[in-house]
Amino acid sequence: MKPQLIIVLTLLLLVTSCKKLDNISFNDNPYDKDYDGPRVVKIDTITTEFGVGVKNKIYYTKSFDNNDGIRLYRNGFLLTTQYNSVIHSVDIPDSSPTSGVTYTYEVRLFLGSGETSSEPFSYTTP
Repeated sequence: MKPQLIIVLTLLLLVTSCKKLDNISFNDNPYDKDYDGPRVVKIDTITTEFGVGVKNKIYYTKSFDNNDGIRLYRNGFLLTTQYNSVIHSVDIPDSSPTSGVTYTYEVRLFLGSGETSSEPFSYTTP
């Protein structure tokens, strides 16, 4: 009985002496909820293309290659998903944007169920 008590007390001492992980920053995986590193996707510019209808085109840069693709959001709503695209631009797939209206876009990289987002980018369609 004595060896078991020593083992239990040793484990208890070990557990209570461990430091808490609450204040440690994690910046190696941008899909973690506690990630505090730099953003890995950035909207560079948005242009409006005229032709058959009007469409806004979003150009972005990603600095993290481990992803399944990107998701484009406008005003917080998902517009489209692209899987493993090597092209760093995305067209708005819905109806033509309204002239003079300001939209807020976000490009998010995703991997499995996790997402990491760009800074919101506001653009007024001419």
